[in-house]
Amino acid sequence: RKAEKRMGSAAGEMERELARRATFLGPSLSTHYRSPIIARRGRGTFLFDDAGQPLLDLVNNPASLGHCHEAVTAAAADQMGRLNTNTRYVYPEISDYAEALTATLPANLTVCFFCNSGSEANDLALRMAKQHSKGTGMICVEGAYHGHTAELINVSPYKFDGKGGFPPPATTEKVPLFDPLRGKHRDHPDPGAAYAADVKV
Repeated sequence: RKAEKRMGSAAGEMERELARRATFLGPSLSTHYRSPIIARRGRGTFLFDDAGQPLLDLVNNPASLGHCHEAVTAAAADQMGRLNTNTRYVYPEISDYAEALTATLPANLTVCFFCNSGSEANDLALRMAKQHSKGTGMICVEGAYHGHTAELINVSPYKFDGKGGFPPPATTEKVPLFDPLRGKHRDHPDPGAAYAADVKV
């Protein structure tokens, strides 16, 4: 009976939360799974539902060190408790971080651009590529997703081919996803060469 009561309570909470999402969040924000979960906390590679059940997180873009890594959360809390500002101010921590980060990179990568999101980082990379090449053409792989900015949606078939999407600009060329097991060239003796031939330059 306790288990049944707990399940009934969880179902009621799910209904309330889904109703609140529909009221206060944009309708384009979908949820994972046909039967969504209420995530209570995360740790490492797992999310935990309201019953404490660990769920291996393969879809929620967990940070490279996992959810709620103790050293990361402690360092973030410490820094935000002292200073949380942008790159236009001079402070040692930003140079310390850039120096430590570039020390792990190949020798020809010597400077950092710090961004707030993957979308911002990819948008900057796209701008830099266009500035360097003086070109506008972009090649993207079918199903690819690069971020939420207008420029990135133009090279993200996951978005422009999806519900509510707009056709990409003429400067975007979509090519088949390399899939030697299920893809269009799965029976080709040299699938790599066959997929490369699909790219028009």
